[in-house]
Amino acid sequence: MVVVESSTSALEYGDTPVDAGSLVNADLHFDPKFMHLYVMTERKVSKVKVQDCGQYKTCGDCLGARDPYCGWCSLENK
Repeated sequence: MVVVESSTSALEYGDTPVDAGSLVNADLHFDPKFMHLYVMTERKVSKVKVQDCGQYKTCGDCLGARDPYCGWCSLENK
């Protein structure tokens, strides 16, 4: 996964395996609520969650990932 920071800068913050050995089609589509992305290869269509913030167990892990969908609440410790 990539966040575009400017017209000349981007940051990869995650990697989600979809179809090993296959190229991903550039024509990607969101579901109506923008919670999932439909990722297509020549052989497969995959429904991928846009965010998975539950994977971060500490503030350092969460903020260090630079995932634009996730933030840390120190009151709830998550």
